[in-house]
Amino acid sequence: MLYVLCCMSLLLTFIISVRACPLEYESTDETELNNTLPLLNDTDIEDRTVITDRQILWPSSSSGLVFIPYVNANLEPRVVNLLRHYIEQFSLHSCLRWVPRTHERDYVVFNRGNWGSDRCFAIIGRLGGPQHVNISERCLHFYQQRPDVHYIPHEMLHALGFVHEHQRRDRECYIEVFGGALQDYNNRIYTNFWTDITFPFDIHSVMQYRASSIFRSLFGETVGPLSEEMSMLDWMKLNYIYCRGPHICDTNYSLCANHKNILKQCIRRGALPRNLLHVQDSNWLNG
Repeated sequence: MLYVLCCMSLLLTFIISVRACPLEYESTDETELNNTLPLLNDTDIEDRTVITDRQILWPSSSSGLVFIPYVNANLEPRVVNLLRHYIEQFSLHSCLRWVPRTHERDYVVFNRGNWGSDRCFAIIGRLGGPQHVNISERCLHFYQQRPDVHYIPHEMLHALGFVHEHQRRDRECYIEVFGGALQDYNNRIYTNFWTDITFPFDIHSVMQYRASSIFRSLFGETVGPLSEEMSMLDWMKLNYIYCRGPHICDTNYSLCANHKNILKQCIRRGALPRNLLHVQDSNWLNG
């Protein structure tokens, strides 16, 4: 009912990269770097805030824990210390365990720009073989008074199958995206994977860009993370997908009821077009 796994009718391959920083933080004009990501038939699926296709998710062990092997390629010492902090947070708040790689075939390589870019970026989901997550002092904005260190869990979540919150199908029910920002594909609603919209929009997710020059909340809220840590809904989604945790609607009925009402009003005013809705959405909204 909540997340629907679509049958694979055609397996293609295309190249994509996802960066943590919005357009206003760009330090280079270079074209987006490309990485391999499985793609299903567009007629069957749409984008997700988290991808539940088991070919893209990291597998569970017999104990129920999910081990993510990783390698530290060339991170600066201050970034290493921050990465250790976030790895510990995953262990404290979920069933995920980031562990140093020994001989595993699939693993994450944390580096500071082996592909000639000093931006934060990552591949979405488990690629197979080594896959790079780029984090550096520069892309975390250590030159600012308040560095954006939440980009580290942002990129880690990309590697686990999460995409940007502001690219959800229902985003225009919650935020306004200023016109110029839509030139950047990281700010567009895209239609490559099925999007589950039963989790309320998380305007404070680490997957939501903070940029006030690009996004405005329709409800007067601060857009983006309120701290450098993952939000409550970030953890709820992660545990729901990977750790057999409860869906937020099973624990906070009023929050989900309010989300449903917002979506219904949004549909009536045309901000959530019906061509972005599916039978499962209608069943859930009317249930």
